[in-house]
Amino acid sequence: MTGEPFQLGRIFMERLPHQGDLLQALNAFCRERQVKAGCLSVIGTVCRGAIAFYDQAKQVYEPLVLEEELEIVNCQGNVSLWEEQPLVHAHISFARADGQTLSGHLTEGTVLFAGELVLREFLGPDRLRRKDGVTGLNVWI
Repeated sequence: MTGEPFQLGRIFMERLPHQGDLLQALNAFCRERQVKAGCLSVIGTVCRGAIAFYDQAKQVYEPLVLEEELEIVNCQGNVSLWEEQPLVHAHISFARADGQTLSGHLTEGTVLFAGELVLREFLGPDRLRRKDGVTGLNVWI
């Protein structure tokens, strides 16, 4: 832990692209605006969902593709640097028409119908990610 405090930087409220890939759109947004650290929230609806669950024993993400219309109930994440580029790490919860929810790690392949992003930028020391030898995850160092 660095113990160094961050300051609140810019706050963005943005409409996300119709038919865009959610994770790709979030990463592109951060790169274009040079956001190196922050937290984000997304609401909206998708034409297709793509999530994953981390199998701790195998140390791999097990994908789940949802070929259906879904509401984004909650999508929370953070921004930090991976190989000197901004990288979004987010988890997402979807609702089906009957109210059933499905949640997991957001992966590429989630196709937006409509989405709204709120991003809070943090200013301060660079927050870097590296692969952890114990968990196999890309975690903050």
